[in-house]
Amino acid sequence: MTTTISFTGAKGGVGTTTTAIATAILLTTEHAQSVALVSYDFESTVSVLGLVLPADGIVTVNAEGSYPFVVAQPGLIDESQYDFIVVDNGKGVRDYSSDHDHDYVVTTNAYDSVRAASKISEFYEGVIVLLDPQRALQVRDVEGAVGPVAAVITPSPAVARAADAGVLVSLSRRLSLHVVQLDNLVAQLVPGAVVAE
Repeated sequence: MTTTISFTGAKGGVGTTTTAIATAILLTTEHAQSVALVSYDFESTVSVLGLVLPADGIVTVNAEGSYPFVVAQPGLIDESQYDFIVVDNGKGVRDYSSDHDHDYVVTTNAYDSVRAASKISEFYEGVIVLLDPQRALQVRDVEGAVGPVAAVITPSPAVARAADAGVLVSLSRRLSLHVVQLDNLVAQLVPGAVVAE
């Protein structure tokens, strides 16, 4: 049976695509699951992965040393052929046409992002928070405004400094951080997986 995990950004630039990609990587590499990442922002997802935009709307990410999963535009694959479908809804858009087993909203702890997340939070079972320690809002504030926090991702000081300086942070550095901090959430979604305390 296929399990669907959906991520929607409270607004643009909060890390929704990176979170979806990191989840697909965890499911394939750590839990040996077959995965398709369905992206409603396909061009952006393919770009973040550093791939060439395919004409048919489907790309397999399976180069040596890479992450073995399929990235596709909605409606182009037989989702029943996969253990997991990870849906990248992008900014503020939720795919209401299908039932998802797990829906998460992704936000930062910036006031405008939390405000945007609170307006759509009724549709989600949890919040993924990309926490910037320099901002005034803390996890408990986000939880009070938006709902239950499923995972908190805190950038390393080097990544935070680079982002503050407007320096583009490499995908591998961002993904390594996401993968480590999303592991418990993903493990909870995989039948029989061990969840760290």
